[in-house]
Amino acid sequence: MGFFSRSTIEKELERIYVPLYQSMGMNYGEAKQMFSEFIEQCKDESERKGTTNLPQNFGDILLAKESIDEKVQSLLKILRKEGVTDKDIKWLWNMHELERRMMKRDDDWTRQTMFLHYMNVDKLSPEEAAKKLNKKSPLYGVPDVNKRSIGEDDPLPFELKDRINIYMTDRAQTDFQEFLSEIAEYSSINAFLRGKIKKGEI
Repeated sequence: MGFFSRSTIEKELERIYVPLYQSMGMNYGEAKQMFSEFIEQCKDESERKGTTNLPQNFGDILLAKESIDEKVQSLLKILRKEGVTDKDIKWLWNMHELERRMMKRDDDWTRQTMFLHYMNVDKLSPEEAAKKLNKKSPLYGVPDVNKRSIGEDDPLPFELKDRINIYMTDRAQTDFQEFLSEIAEYSSINAFLRGKIKKGEI
């Protein structure tokens, strides 16, 4: 979205997310209310984490520090093992802080909504609902630098989200049934996506 003030970025995010929530069946008032709640949560979280004034070129800063800062080097090493590129790092970390947090908040809400739907509408047990969710919706998170190895079903780095969205949209539009059949052979969609990333298909 470029370099915007906080008030401008909030208006831009509202313009994106309110119609999105309306497309999911909410009326304008409900969509606006939910967006307002989410953006306030994002601002509060940013305050608590001390990232309110994070520069909008933070991705460029991370890459510049990679060769001289051991902590940054350690984190980026794990990300690169997962297939994260310089472009992915810039994509996520050169976002405005609120844009990045809102994306993550929306992702959490979407997964929670799907999980509850599987339990309340499909009448699945929590275990069955979680398994179905993890077959359909990628799980993202921050890599654990203390973990010795990465499991196939572990959360994928948020840095990969844009590339994965593009890939999944393309597959859904071109060969959806084959796409579903391929995923069915894996323990989770994360395991499937990791395989595609390793093959250079994402």
